Amino acid sequence: FYDDLAYEEIAEQCQISKRTAYNIIYNALQTLRKHLFSDGHGNLFLVATLIPVFFFTCLSVDNLFAEFTNL
Repeated sequence: FYDDLAYEEIAEQCQISKRTAYNIIYNALQTLRKHLFSDGHGNLFLVATLIPVFFFTCLSVDNLFAEFTNL
């Protein structure tokens, strides 16, 4: 992941549990795959651009999930 951070390090920086960090990343990747590859034309540049923005801003968990539902 971004800056080679482990789930423990992500959790510490975002003040969430390790399991929550894992779940957020897993769900975010699933959402990105669903939206970016549903038409059969994956846009890898967009994926590479969005990953740091969505995963490592340390938004509250509620705000992070709200961001994904607006895609």
